[in-house]
Amino acid sequence: MADVLLLDNQNVTGTVALTDAAGNAVLSSALDAGSLAVTFTDPTQFTVTIAADQSSFDVQSVGTLETGDTGTVTATAGGVPLNGPGGTPFTFTVDVAAGPPVSIGVSFGAPVAN
Repeated sequence: MADVLLLDNQNVTGTVALTDAAGNAVLSSALDAGSLAVTFTDPTQFTVTIAADQSSFDVQSVGTLETGDTGTVTATAGGVPLNGPGGTPFTFTVDVAAGPPVSIGVSFGAPVAN
């Protein structure tokens, strides 16, 4: 199951939480300027906007259905790369499902004799 489930017309905000070695909260201002990045396995599926203060990011579906695309969040503090739990980069998965119907269409088969 994905960490995030979006409809094809939705977006979601991810809030960045930093901790020190003792598990204490650290402000996002400790990040090196411009170092927060969010990338996806398939970069054509999402638009990512990072907040100016690097405390959050917005992931917007571009409308294509997707299952299990992996996002990776990276950043540095004092020039040192930050990792997620277990000492590896922080990753998450996103599924994109169809949104609610907004139109109807009809298709016909080939005519046959009565």
